[in-house]
Amino acid sequence: MRFLRDASELPTRPSLEQFWDVLAIFDWYFQFSDDFSVWKRGAEIEKAVLEMAKQTEIHQQLYDTFQSYKFSGGAFGNIETCDNHHASRTDEFFQVLQRLAGED
Repeated sequence: MRFLRDASELPTRPSLEQFWDVLAIFDWYFQFSDDFSVWKRGAEIEKAVLEMAKQTEIHQQLYDTFQSYKFSGGAFGNIETCDNHHASRTDEFFQVLQRLAGED
């Protein structure tokens, strides 16, 4: 999988489609790296991504939904590790996608 190398690769005011692409290749787990350079780069990119999320309410909702989806399940201490929990997260994710599709 391709990850972003640094924040300079990011658009400053991305469309929703561009923001989706950024979130899809963002290294959501950089903070778990033992390599400080990976952590530092990830923190810089995360700062830029968080600024992009502030662009509109739907950008923020998309970020929040990605984050919730990426950090759900038993590995992250969530009690609800059953299929129903995963299904509800997936449903939430697709609801945001449907709203995005209507925002053309």
